[in-house]
Amino acid sequence: MKALFCLGLVALFFSRAIAFADDFTSIAKSETWLALLHYQDGSSQITDSSFFLSQRGSTDSQAELDATIAAFREVGGMAQCRFPARMAYIQHVIPNMAKSFPRGNCPELDEFVKKVPFDKVSLAFATEHIPNPTTMMGHLFVKIEGDVHEQHPTHSLSFFADLNKVNSTAGFIAGSLWTGTDGVYILEPYKARRDDYLYAGQRSIWEYELNLNAEQRRMLGLHIWEMKGINVAYDLRENNCGSAILRLLMVADPEFERALYKNYVTPADILRKLKEQDALADQIFIPSRLYATRNTDGADGVIAPKEDVTGKTHATTLTADYNSGSEDGFYSIGLYPAYNLLMQRNAYSEQEYEVKLFGLQLGISDKLDKLNVQRFDVISFQSYLPITGQDASLSNALDVGLENSGFGMKTSKVYPKVFGGFGWTINPVEEVSIYGMLHAGYSYFGQDNVLSIAPELGAILREGDIGKAQVSYQKYYNTAQYKYDARFMVRQSFFLTKDINLNARYEHVQSSDHVTQNVFGLGIGFSF
Repeated sequence: MKALFCLGLVALFFSRAIAFADDFTSIAKSETWLALLHYQDGSSQITDSSFFLSQRGSTDSQAELDATIAAFREVGGMAQCRFPARMAYIQHVIPNMAKSFPRGNCPELDEFVKKVPFDKVSLAFATEHIPNPTTMMGHLFVKIEGDVHEQHPTHSLSFFADLNKVNSTAGFIAGSLWTGTDGVYILEPYKARRDDYLYAGQRSIWEYELNLNAEQRRMLGLHIWEMKGINVAYDLRENNCGSAILRLLMVADPEFERALYKNYVTPADILRKLKEQDALADQIFIPSRLYATRNTDGADGVIAPKEDVTGKTHATTLTADYNSGSEDGFYSIGLYPAYNLLMQRNAYSEQEYEVKLFGLQLGISDKLDKLNVQRFDVISFQSYLPITGQDASLSNALDVGLENSGFGMKTSKVYPKVFGGFGWTINPVEEVSIYGMLHAGYSYFGQDNVLSIAPELGAILREGDIGKAQVSYQKYYNTAQYKYDARFMVRQSFFLTKDINLNARYEHVQSSDHVTQNVFGLGIGFSF
């Protein structure tokens, strides 16, 4: 009987141990624990080893949970001071175990909690700033505010690429698109961040209060403390300023992960999806000086945009062209994925601009028996920021990619092309922008490396709800014979619906050896 009793106690002990282990397994795989570790697809986005208590913590959430519990059991409570959000979560899911942890004294954490109240948390969006590759799709950050002894401290939390570790713009583009680079979270007074955008950057701000309860706000605040000084992988496609901020917010509400509905999301995508989830409450528009100057109506003050940023969608254009001239005629088809296209509506922006990524144009012989690559755009953007009485911001352009070294179907060889430009834009009337731009760059033609300077003069006409037109002329001055000597272009878009526009284009191109091409094209642009 005594042996049976002992066996029964052993069986009971192991059954409880197994159940406890199962609880640990479910906790290690829970949405909140994975959010606390910034896991994505089985590993953490955090590249800093000091963030993990287990050597396998960046790839094994169970090992990190075990190491965290072991550290919390140590006398002195240093781990509890370092990882208070983890402590709060374990107290919630394993309260009986957490009661046995020795309590630590955390004066620095207490001071942070006192000075950075989380009574209200909002997402803020600074509109696009095209000259800077890190902000050409806008910037999403967190606004944190509350009341402390009759004061109202307000802070911002942003995620940026660590530009101190990047040698050049080209290095940043390569790192953010392919090789990866480091990023950091920065907590600072909100006024400093706001004023930098509104006045120095001429960027308006949209604020959206988040629907978070007191416990969710507390959890977020504790996790922000945990992220102090931690390096995080920056990736323009998968962990940019928007998605990294959202992953941090998932500690407060794991449901926010639904806004990461595809591999690459922009800040505007995230806000649109959060609005669909009813995660956003009140919104506020804070105009930049440039926006206020252009959109003031007497006694009514500043006129708010027709749409807020949650209405912003991506754009893609499909094109079909026929090319004729002194060379044999050929057809070309193009696909241009874009964040924004110049010829679509710009309902809320201070400027006319275009940002395209990974556009491809193919040539097809008129007999339909040959196919080649005409061009491949890695990144292409233009920004036409108008001069005002108080501001003389530069307009600018960048075009990086590959281009066919000749006209038509004679060759399938493509070579690198890098052009950049800057200039000025004026708006003589509200519906018209006139710009002058000086471009310079490198390309290849025939057997020669070619350096070029190419001034451009053009105009953009906004036709209300009908569409938009553009006309431009560009003259090239080259160090060797090149496929471009002069280019004249006219294009017209028609807004068929809010998200669809029809584009027509004519372009006359002349090379330095007097080869000419006339291009007649149609395209369909759609937003999604």
